Amino acid sequence: MTQFFGDHMINKLIEGDYEPALTIAMANGLKDKLESGYEEVWTKFDQKCADHVFNKQYTERALNNCIAFCNKTNDLTQEDFIINCEYAQNYLKKANIEYAKLEL
Repeated sequence: MTQFFGDHMINKLIEGDYEPALTIAMANGLKDKLESGYEEVWTKFDQKCADHVFNKQYTERALNNCIAFCNKTNDLTQEDFIINCEYAQNYLKKANIEYAKLEL
């Protein structure tokens, strides 16, 4: 089974509390991959399928919140950061499963 998002990138996301630059790089990479995957599925199937696979709106928001926390540009607490990271991680792992089912 091919994974669209690598486990390494997903797992490194949470390290922003200790290594913010790493989380920012991983989150930006995941956002780029999320966008390209979403467009690919939308083009080959439709928007409903792309929304089901990637849950883009919420996943992207969680990733943006992780970046903002690391940049200290919002009022998120460490607990908020962890919640956003875990949300993004869970949906990216779900996207791996759903994407594999499409056999692209």
